[in-house]
Amino acid sequence: LSLYVIGKKEEEYEESLSVGEDLEIICYTIEGNDITYSVNSAPVEASDQSLTDGDDYTNEQGIVMKTKIWTTTVTESSNGEYSCQGYFGGQEIARTTVTVSVLV
Repeated sequence: LSLYVIGKKEEEYEESLSVGEDLEIICYTIEGNDITYSVNSAPVEASDQSLTDGDDYTNEQGIVMKTKIWTTTVTESSNGEYSCQGYFGGQEIARTTVTVSVLV
């Protein structure tokens, strides 16, 4: 029986952006596993988001993670928390959280 323990990758930061600017969030997972997306703790469908493949990321343990770049254009109502979680074997192994403040 093999047991892999993957150190969880967590990123948390704040962005202040103007209406019309692009917000880019880098989301991480292990190849073949899901990423979930949410805005203000409410799930959003991946198929409704602008997602592109990013460069692979190798963590401190030498484990290669796949990245998705989640891009959204800032609107007047974009204030809040954007989050994505990556999984491996049903366990959350990565979380990126961005708190957005819209500049007026």
